[in-house]
Amino acid sequence: MVLGNKLKKIDGIYSLKNLRYFGVHEKRAGIDFSLLPEIEKMVWHHTKTDKNLESLKKVNSFDLWHYNPKHKSYEGLALPSSLENLDVNWANPSSLKGIQALPQLKEIQFHYRKNLSSLKWLNEIAPNLEKIVITRCKSLVDTSELSELQKIKYAYINNQRVIS
Repeated sequence: MVLGNKLKKIDGIYSLKNLRYFGVHEKRAGIDFSLLPEIEKMVWHHTKTDKNLESLKKVNSFDLWHYNPKHKSYEGLALPSSLENLDVNWANPSSLKGIQALPQLKEIQFHYRKNLSSLKWLNEIAPNLEKIVITRCKSLVDTSELSELQKIKYAYINNQRVIS
């Protein structure tokens, strides 16, 4: 199910108790994700009025779009801890600071992150990371954290395979 385009009433989605895939645009009313516990794959456009995102215990694949808070950090963002794959697209934080530990995370991708300059904290966030793909992140200069990742098998950064 994909929701979008200025939805004002969303109460009907809460009756979808077995919903597994959920995509949602930011022009909508806030969603209480604790009422959608079966979601496994999610495409989420950040909205401040959403709540209980961290309560999703079955989500293994998560695409985060347009995360552009005024404070330009991930502080306060609570992702589901069950994530195995995380894609971050069009976000403004310059670092990864504030993303909580995601011990099950195997793959992370960053796309169109014009401010991202460092991968510092990646080992603390994703100690079991096997794959990282970064594209269109022209400000990225510090990738030294890759050497700290014990399980990394593949890294592709701005049109260059770094680890294969």
